[in-house]
Amino acid sequence: MTEKRKVVLFGSGLLIICMLVLVLSVWNAPTCFTPTMIVRETVDDSAADQVFNWPTDLNTVTAEQLVLIDGMGETIASRILAYRDAHGGFRSVDDLLQVKGIGEKRLDVWKRYFYVG
Repeated sequence: MTEKRKVVLFGSGLLIICMLVLVLSVWNAPTCFTPTMIVRETVDDSAADQVFNWPTDLNTVTAEQLVLIDGMGETIASRILAYRDAHGGFRSVDDLLQVKGIGEKRLDVWKRYFYVG
């Protein structure tokens, strides 16, 4: 067997071994990367409770605080602040019902986070 043939066979064997290692590593990959395993983590008594002192005054709450509340996104938080600015503040927590996107159900969940002082 010639030297050139030995090098070609060695290279081919090495390539096959690398491909097998790759296939086996993908085959045995952790399942945490499958779409069925990607789930939004719900927060018990939320991160908001751990970061800020709740309840907080609805007339001084910041957007950063609002978005920590479970189920409240940037859109609703900005609407709350816009309503507060446009109306000179909130007179009661129930005034949140006047903010677009907040109904009785959301208010019942979120009212524990606020007071008006």
